[in-house]
Amino acid sequence: MAPSGGYKGVGQAILVELMAACLTGAMLGRDASPFSGTAGGRRRTGQFFIAIDPVASSGGFYAERIAGLIEGLTAEPGAHLPGDRRKAARERTARDGVKVDRSVYDKVTALAG
Repeated sequence: MAPSGGYKGVGQAILVELMAACLTGAMLGRDASPFSGTAGGRRRTGQFFIAIDPVASSGGFYAERIAGLIEGLTAEPGAHLPGDRRKAARERTARDGVKVDRSVYDKVTALAG
């Protein structure tokens, strides 16, 4: 896999590799077996978790700062936050329901008895 995002993407990929492989003793990405199949045996990949208390680390300003960040991002023309499309789809589904092809509905109803 090649990282996206130019040199910043490469920097993020190196940071992830450092945490998920180097700090955990797992295989480096270049040496790990692929996830798509059984070639190469066990994958021997690692996972690294870090927990940060945003209130403690921000001096209590987290909610204010995140609100400002979101406000600034969404004010940009054409900008979207991760999850915006999913949220809109959930709202639309809750409001309008889910359209199901009649033949599929009939088959499911018949199977349900």
